Amino acid sequence: MNIQAARVEVSQAWSGPLPPPDVLAQYEQLLPGTAERILVMAEKSVTGRIDDDAKSTDAEIEAAKRGLSFAMRLTSAMTLAALMFFVLGGTGIGRTAAWMTAGGICLSVPVVMLIRSFIARS
Repeated sequence: MNIQAARVEVSQAWSGPLPPPDVLAQYEQLLPGTAERILVMAEKSVTGRIDDDAKSTDAEIEAAKRGLSFAMRLTSAMTLAALMFFVLGGTGIGRTAAWMTAGGICLSVPVVMLIRSFIARS
């Protein structure tokens, strides 16, 4: 008497937000309406991630706009202050060297911001 044994191994892999179609059909057989509920749940999961990404992108854009607005106001204010100091130094009222130094210091902020904007793009 000769006995032979065979071993068969079966494996399945499935990827995605939904179960494989045969498993989904089994769910539907056990509890009618389950397949529809699973589909709705998968759709909500996908749209939720898309909505979260959109909100995150909108927040980043708003933060960038606020930063640019602040930089523009700061640059304008420092440029005006520098011009005021240079005008005062040019008229000879008070210490001319002090006015010119203050003007140079105020003008350094816009110049540094301009240089930084070119470096950031490289």
